Amino acid sequence: MQSGIIVNDNSIEGVLHYVTGYTGFSSNVDEQSGNFLVLKFQHSEGATTTVEIIGGTSGPVALDEDMIWVGQIEPSDQGIRVVTTLDGKSITKVYSIDNLVLETE
Repeated sequence: MQSGIIVNDNSIEGVLHYVTGYTGFSSNVDEQSGNFLVLKFQHSEGATTTVEIIGGTSGPVALDEDMIWVGQIEPSDQGIRVVTTLDGKSITKVYSIDNLVLETE
């Protein structure tokens, strides 16, 4: 699905292989093929974290207890926005995905 993924201070790089029939992202058959980025996050106890593809088709996704996020990445996507909130204070981090290589079919 992916290889060589490195999360830097402001960017994510690596290779996203083209996959088909991936049901871990969606039960909708039309959304089961493409390039998928999988990231695992951490946050302090009591915090909440949302992840959003800037320029994507869906809004922020709240992470559940496994803290794993999967996003379908398109060539026109601009970045990944991560917002972590604890005790009413939020920290927002935006990562460029310009250095991701999206393999084709």
